Amino acid sequence: MTVKEFSENVASFNRKIENIAASVHTEAPLLVTAAMTQQENKMRNESTRNQLGLIRAIFLGASSTGKSTMINALAGSIIVPEVMHTSTMIPTWIGQTDNYADEKVSVTFFDINEDGKAGEELKEKLETRDDFRCYYCFRAEDAADPDRRIKPERFKLMELNEAYMRILRHEGLMSRYSMVLVDSLGNNATIADDIKAQFNMRDVDIAFVLLNSDGTVDKASRDFYAGTLFNKDVSHINPEHIIFVINKIDRAPSIVGSKKNCRIAIESILKVAYNNNIPEGLLEKLCSQIVPYSALYNRLVSAGLYPYKHDALKIYDDLSETDFDSRIEEKKENVEIVLENTKFEEKKKKDLSEEDLLEDGHCKDLERVLSKVIADVFADGTIVENHLQSPESIALNLIQCVDERIRAFKAESQAVAAKIEKFNQVKVKLDELTQKFTDDTEMLCKEFPKYTNQYLKTHINEIIDMISPDLQLILDSMDISAETRAKFPRAKDLTKLSVLDVHEIFVQEFSQDKDKLVSSLGDLLSGLIFSPQARVGTAEGDVVIATAPYNRFYKLAMQSINNYVTGYLDLIESVNDDKSFKIVTVDKKVYEKIINEQMSHLILRLIQVIQGNVDKLVDDTMAQELHGAIHGFTTWWHRFFRKDPDYFFNKLIEAARNFLTAAVTVHIKNTVDTNPGFIGMDLGLEIYGTLHKMIPSTANLMQEYRLGIEHELEDLEKKQSEYQQRQKFYDDFADNQVVKPLTEMLDEIDVMRKAAVNDEIVL
Repeated sequence: MTVKEFSENVASFNRKIENIAASVHTEAPLLVTAAMTQQENKMRNESTRNQLGLIRAIFLGASSTGKSTMINALAGSIIVPEVMHTSTMIPTWIGQTDNYADEKVSVTFFDINEDGKAGEELKEKLETRDDFRCYYCFRAEDAADPDRRIKPERFKLMELNEAYMRILRHEGLMSRYSMVLVDSLGNNATIADDIKAQFNMRDVDIAFVLLNSDGTVDKASRDFYAGTLFNKDVSHINPEHIIFVINKIDRAPSIVGSKKNCRIAIESILKVAYNNNIPEGLLEKLCSQIVPYSALYNRLVSAGLYPYKHDALKIYDDLSETDFDSRIEEKKENVEIVLENTKFEEKKKKDLSEEDLLEDGHCKDLERVLSKVIADVFADGTIVENHLQSPESIALNLIQCVDERIRAFKAESQAVAAKIEKFNQVKVKLDELTQKFTDDTEMLCKEFPKYTNQYLKTHINEIIDMISPDLQLILDSMDISAETRAKFPRAKDLTKLSVLDVHEIFVQEFSQDKDKLVSSLGDLLSGLIFSPQARVGTAEGDVVIATAPYNRFYKLAMQSINNYVTGYLDLIESVNDDKSFKIVTVDKKVYEKIINEQMSHLILRLIQVIQGNVDKLVDDTMAQELHGAIHGFTTWWHRFFRKDPDYFFNKLIEAARNFLTAAVTVHIKNTVDTNPGFIGMDLGLEIYGTLHKMIPSTANLMQEYRLGIEHELEDLEKKQSEYQQRQKFYDDFADNQVVKPLTEMLDEIDVMRKAAVNDEIVL
C-alpha cells in the first residue's frame, strides 16, 4: 500500500462517516444529539484536512526565518506571500487536489454575536487563492500591532479560525509524500499568534523548525519551543519527528558553523524543556536531522528566471483605497514580493544551472532527512495514532451516541409508563385523602353545635355565677313608674282590679328593663362561645375555664385543611419528581382568608340567633314566673291587707324581683340541660349547613389540580404511544444504517493499522 493509497483510504473513511451522519439527519432526525453534532464537527474538520493529504507538517519559526518561502518551495509555486513580516492572519493548511475547479481556499470562522463574543457554530466561506492572499494576510503596517487587534472592516463580525487551501498536484516532495503544509504565524510575534500555533501542534505529524542562517535561537524562541513543541500537554508531535532547518543557508558565512550553532541551540531548548534531564538519544536524534537549506534556491528552480515576476502575487488587484486607508500607489511602492539578494546576484552572473541551485540550496539533504522522518512516522505507529485513530474514535462515538439516544427513547418511554402507573396508584391515595377530609370536616360541622351545647352545659354553674351580678343590678333597677302609681291613689282603687288586670299592668311596667337583661345575657353567652378562651373573674383575677367552641372549631378546621392540602401536594410531588408537571404552590393563607370571611358572617348570624333565644327565654320567664308572683301576691293582698297603694307597689316589686332572680337562672339552666340545648335544633342545622358549604371549596380546588395533571398525563400517554410506534424504526435504522456500516469500516481501519505496523506501506 502506497502513502497515496493510505491517504485516500483515510479520506474515504471520513466521507463514509459524513454520509452516515447526513442520513441520520434526513431519515432519523430524532437520533441527532448535541454530542453527535460535536462528533460531526470533529469529523468535518478531519475530513477537510484529510482531503488535503496525509502527512501533516507544521512550519514554526520566528518572523522572517523564511517559513513562507519554504512552503512555496515545497509547493512549487507562490502560495503565501514572501514578505519580511508575519504574513497570514490565521493558521493555513495547504494541501493538494486533482480538480482545477476545486483549487480554492475554505476559511472557517465563527460569527461575532451582539455581545461581541464568538458564537458556537463553525461556519465556512470559500475564497479564491488571490483573494485569500489579499485579504487574509497581514500588511507591513499591521505587524506593528503587538496584539493583532487591527481588523479589516470585512472581518469585524467574524472570528477567523483556520484556512484550508487546495492546490493542483505536482511533482515534488509535497506530492510524493502526500504532505499537508501547515503555515503557522511567526512565534513570539504576539500571544494570540502563539496560541493559534500551539493549537495546531495537536493535529500534525511532523514539525519544521526554521532558524536563521547562523543557526542560533534567541531566548524567547528557545523558551517558546521548550514550553510548547516539547511539552506533551501542548503538542502531540513526537519530539523525534522534528526537523531543524537552517534556512537561507546561501547567506551563511560557514555551513559548519551554522550547524554547530544549531546543535547548541537544540541542546539549550531540550535542557529547558526537560529540566536538564534530556531523554537518552533525543539530542543525537535531532542533531542528525539538522538540515541546511535555501528555500529561495529551491523556489527558483521551480519558478524559473529570477525574480520570477510572472509568478509573483498580484496582491493589489481590485482593492479600493478604503481597504488600505491610503493611496494604492503608495502601497505598491513600499512592498516587494521577494527581496533582491546581493549574494545571489553575484552567483547569477555565473549562470548557475538548476542542478547547481539545488546543490547549493541543499535540497537533497532536506529530501533525505524528510524521507527518514516520514518512514519513522509510519514505523513507530504515529501515522496510525494520528490518522486512523481519529475516524475510528469518531465512528465509535457515533455508534455510542446513537445507542445512547435509542436507550434514551426506551428510557423515556419506560419513564412515561412508570409515571402513568405511579399516578394511577397515587390517584387512589388522593381519593382516600379527599374522602377522609370530607368526612372529617362534615363531622366537624356536625360537632360544632353539639359541642357548643355541651360546653355550655358543662360550665353552666360558672355561667350563672357570671350572670348573677348583672342580673341583680338589672332587677334592682326595675320599678313601677310614678305615672302608674298616680293612677291608684287609694287602696280601694286597686281592689277594683282583677288579678289579670294587675298582671297586665305591672308586667308591662317591669318589661321596660327587659332589653337590658337580654343584651347583657346575650353578650355574655356570645363571648363565651366566640372568644378565643372563656375566662371567669375571681378575687385572684381572671381564670381560664375552657377553650371556646368557635376557637376549637377554627383550629380543628384549619388543621384539617392544612393537612389535606399539604398531603395532597406531597402526593402529587411524589409523582412529579422530574418536575414535568407544572404545579403552582398553594398559599394556605388564601384559604384562611376565605374561611375567616365566611366565618365572620356566620358569627354575626349566630349572635343574632343567640340574642333571639335569650329574648325568648326572658319573655317566657317573665310571662310564666312574673305572672305567678303577681297573681299570688295580689290574691294575698286582697284577702288580708288592703293597705295603701305604696305598700302594695313595694311588696309587689319585691315579690317580682325575688321570683325573677331565681327564675331567670333556673330557666337558663333548664334550657341548657335540654336535648336541643341552648343552640337549638334549628340553629344547629343552620350552623351545619353554613360550615358544610364553606369547607369543600378547598377540596374542589385540589380536584382542579388533579384534573390539570391528568390532562398532562394524557399528553404523555400520546407521546408514549408515539415512542412505541417509532421504536422499531429507530432500532432497525440504527442497526442497518449506522452500526453495521461503521462496524465494517472499523474492520477496514484495523486492516490498515496492521499493514502500517507490519511495514507494508511503500514510501
